[in-house]
Amino acid sequence: MSTHLLTRYPLVGILTTLLTVFTGVAQSSPSSNSPAQFDDAVAIAHEGLHLFSVPALQLRWSRLARTKVHTPIVTKQRVLVGTSRGLFAFTTHDGDPIWQHNFGSEAFSPVLSNNLLYSANINGILAALRADTGQVLWQTQLTGWVYPPVLFDTYLVTGGSDGIIWGIDRNSGEMLWEYPLPGSELVYRPVRLAQQNDRDQLLITTFAAQGIKLQVSRSGIISRRQFDTGVAAIINANTADKKLVSQHQWYLSGIDGSLQAFSVRNFALKWRNKPRGRTHFEPTLFNNQLVVVNDEGQVNQLDPNTGSVLRQRHLNKPILASALPIGSSLVLVSGQRNAPPSLEYLETDL
Repeated sequence: MSTHLLTRYPLVGILTTLLTVFTGVAQSSPSSNSPAQFDDAVAIAHEGLHLFSVPALQLRWSRLARTKVHTPIVTKQRVLVGTSRGLFAFTTHDGDPIWQHNFGSEAFSPVLSNNLLYSANINGILAALRADTGQVLWQTQLTGWVYPPVLFDTYLVTGGSDGIIWGIDRNSGEMLWEYPLPGSELVYRPVRLAQQNDRDQLLITTFAAQGIKLQVSRSGIISRRQFDTGVAAIINANTADKKLVSQHQWYLSGIDGSLQAFSVRNFALKWRNKPRGRTHFEPTLFNNQLVVVNDEGQVNQLDPNTGSVLRQRHLNKPILASALPIGSSLVLVSGQRNAPPSLEYLETDL
């Protein structure tokens, strides 16, 4: 497949967005560092890339020291990861480098479908590559920084810091449509919902504290519904995989530490709670509990239907990522700066 580069948009520099409504400080590129697992391997992003063996939770190898690393993808053969230095692939078994590609900027977490890897970058480049060789099949220049896409059968949807949603052909990289959301910079990637009436659906959060549900198609936006979340929300790379949209409820964590549950159907607020401490991680659904950790070591177990706190503990250690379900257990990632992380099993019985 030949390289396809859209020229409709000129290359733009990365703009610093001021979050004056919520923080009064400049926003840096979002960081998504959720753990990723495949069979007996768990990959962790923390000042580099670290792979642990399961169930022993022993460190197998570390790579990319002192590099900003986003949520990796783990397969039987490869670990694929976006970083501040570009896109990398390593062997899962021993961490040997396979290939790397730098599109001239930081790469967010890639999205994998069979042997196709889709990479979004903060310089506005969206690209498709072969996961086994790193061969670039096409790349498309958009504007602002571009977040990891949501994949549908023949097209993908992405958005970014410029508040524009794009539909892109998966095979060629050709732009199919664009849809502006004025003044609505996306917090992170869109989240795919189950089809409704044979229509593809997305959930989006913005720094204007909005939740937006879009019905999309290859031809464009079919419908849009919007509501206020009350906070700037965190939606990280693994949100869809962690099934935070479950039982027709959308669980949302905010940069102010609040937790909320909304109805996916009509956006009615089901409950709101604000456990102690601030969190940078999305909650985890596990054994009919909503488990929320924060970087201060606080672990909260909530009833997902009511938001009531079932159990609350403080581990007296910094937590680095969302809790990770592994089989019938839940694993926590902790650690300090300039050192590999450590993993431990968390007892969740009430």
